[in-house]
Order: sequence, then structure tokens, then C-alpha cells
Amino acid sequence: MIAVQRLLLVAVFCAPHLVNAADRFDHRGAVGLLLGYGMAFKDRVISGHLIEQSSLVAGMLGGTYAIGTDGNELKLLAQGFRIVGGGSAWAVSGGYRSYFGQEQIKTFIDLDARADIAPTFALGPRLGFGVQFELLPTLGLFAAVAAHAGGGNGLVFGAEAFAGIQIRSYLLE
Repeated sequence: MIAVQRLLLVAVFCAPHLVNAADRFDHRGAVGLLLGYGMAFKDRVISGHLIEQSSLVAGMLGGTYAIGTDGNELKLLAQGFRIVGGGSAWAVSGGYRSYFGQEQIKTFIDLDARADIAPTFALGPRLGFGVQFELLPTLGLFAAVAAHAGGGNGLVFGAEAFAGIQIRSYLLE
């Protein structure tokens, strides 16, 4: 219930853009905040032994900065994972999000570098795909899947699925 109230409050702050007859949804000049929740699966191989962390509840907090004229973004994400059965894990990802389309519904691809920072370290690429629906020029809902691999304290292979919101401000335009 509190989450719904917060989402409605965000929508109220974004409402002034509703009066524009020609709303645009291209993200050009925007700075954004990403909030998401999902599930993740991860396996780690250390010295030939598989350590499986099969199911993780995941939260995501990040920021975006639009570059260029197409509204594509640089992004930085912090992810926290609660391991089913106890414990937690943390990761940071940074990279590029490329959008396809400038309409209210658009797809995107994420190309990132990811660092697992706790409980053990690993570094490698992360590739994601998703779809975003723009409720307002300043508020979008997204769903995405991603896979990553890394090396460090063993080899890591994982996948994740997230849903969330992106809140944007066009302060730089």
C-alpha cells in the first residue's frame, strides 16, 4: 500500500507534463533514477567445485544520464541480493543503455561491466534486454532480463529479471 502511495506521489510531481499537447518520450537531455525489484540466479565455480546460489531476491537502485540526440543513456546500478536460505550479495554495474524507438513503448539493450563485490569479488560483462512503457515524459515502467559472467574469486555465471520504474528530470535541456 505504501509503495502505491509513493508511486502516486511521483505521478503527481510529474503531472505538469500532462498539459503538453506534444509530449515527447525520447529521454534526450534527461537525468534519471532507476528503482527495481526482481529475481536472480547465480552459480560460482571455485577450484572446480560448483557453489550454487540458485535463487536470490534482488533490488536495484541506479542513475541514468542521457547522451546524444537519441536519448540513449549512460547508467550506473547498485544491486543487492538476498540469498534464499540466508546471506546477501552485492554488485555494481555501469555501462550504456541504447533505446530503440522514441514512442511510448520502446525496447532497449544494456551493455555493462559488472563487479560482484560481496561476498566475493568477480568482474565481467553484463548484457541485458528490456521493454519500457512511458507513462509520462518523466516516468516510465520497465521490465528487463540480463545475463552476466565474470572472473575473480572463481568464475561466475548468472541471470536476472527485473521490473521497475525510471523517474526522469529534464534539467540538462
